[in-house]
Amino acid sequence: MLGAYGEASRATNAAADGIEIKMKKFAEIVETINSAAAELNASALSLGDTANLTKEEATTVSAAAEEAGSNTQTVASAAEELNASIQEINRQVAQSTSMAADAVAEAEKANELVNGLSKVSQEIEGMVSLINDIADQTNLLALNATIEAARAGDAGKGFAVVASEVKSLAGQIANATDEIKSQVAQIQSATGTAVHSIVDIGKKVAAFNESAGAIAAAIEEQGAATQEIAHNVQEASSGVTEVTSSIVGVSDNIGQVNQITQEVTAVATELNGQAEGLVQVLNG
Repeated sequence: MLGAYGEASRATNAAADGIEIKMKKFAEIVETINSAAAELNASALSLGDTANLTKEEATTVSAAAEEAGSNTQTVASAAEELNASIQEINRQVAQSTSMAADAVAEAEKANELVNGLSKVSQEIEGMVSLINDIADQTNLLALNATIEAARAGDAGKGFAVVASEVKSLAGQIANATDEIKSQVAQIQSATGTAVHSIVDIGKKVAAFNESAGAIAAAIEEQGAATQEIAHNVQEASSGVTEVTSSIVGVSDNIGQVNQITQEVTAVATELNGQAEGLVQVLNG
């Protein structure tokens, strides 16, 4: 009787010891599960923070890309303005070249007129010399007529001849005077034409100067457009740099997300293994 009781007591104690050992193992497993769960929670929080940061980086990338697109459009518009300015410069240059050619033609015309005036002046000098010669001969004949008249007395034949010569010379003088008048009229006409040509040249030069001013203004506008293009290109370059930097940041964050995901997976795997161990202990 006592032997049976002792054996039962030993069996009970052994069972109690087994339960205690299992409870300790169970406590250890539960602690491991709790620790793994805490790590999983922390990893999940970190993953959420990284995801938020990735979202912010993506927003920054989008804004930078939009700004870069806007700057690119501005550059295109400035390029169109520059092209229009260049076309205007070409038109002004062509017009200035045409005006310069007209001015040269007017100058050549004025030169020809001046040469004509020089020839007319030479002819006038010849006419004046002829008039002087005729005047000298007239004076000489008049003197001879006076002498003949004094000698002839009533016989005036010689005087009549001299008088006839004087009359002829007087006619020549009149003709020469008319020729002089005609030459003077030509000089006046040529002078008027020359003056008109000079005025035209002045107008051409003024128009050329105006065109030169327009060219200068167009060049200045071109310079301003070029500066605007350079400024916008610089801004676009900065935007591209910012986009590149943001993309690098996004890539780094994605790498961190991947790493954290792996950690979460490992923790989950460990937790799963511990849970299976718990089930086996409980079933054992």
